[in-house]
Amino acid sequence: MRVVHDAPGRDRATEPGGAEADAAGDPVPDCQDCGACCFADNPGHVPVTGDDFERLGPEEQTILTRFEANRCFMRTAGGRCINLVQEGARFGCAIYLRRPAVCRDYERGGAACSVDRERLIRRLAGENPSPG
Repeated sequence: MRVVHDAPGRDRATEPGGAEADAAGDPVPDCQDCGACCFADNPGHVPVTGDDFERLGPEEQTILTRFEANRCFMRTAGGRCINLVQEGARFGCAIYLRRPAVCRDYERGGAACSVDRERLIRRLAGENPSPG
C-alpha cells in the first residue's frame, strides 16, 4: 500500500494497481457501486441545514424534507435516503449538486464509510445492525 497526496491535507491510501484502501487496508468501492452511506432506518439520518434547505427548490423543500420541531431532515423511504437512485447495480443521488453538507463532507474510505459499509453488509445478511 502507498499513500497518494490528492490535495493539501488530503491523503488516500492505494493498493498496488491503484485501488483505494481504507484505514484497515480494505479496498474501498467506488461510491456509485456502493451507496451504503445512504441506507439507514433512522429517519434523522441526513440532517439538513438552513443553507442545505435554501439550495433546494420550493417543490423539493416540500417533497424531500421533513421537520421535527425546528430540525430538518431528508426523508427516508424503504430504509434509505429518498434521494438515492439505483440504476442496475449503480447508485446515485437525485440532488447531487444540491445535496446536504453532511453528504458533501462525507469522506469515501473514512471511518464513517467503513462503518456504513459494514452495517449494510450485516443488514443484507439479515442481521440486526445498530441503528444508523
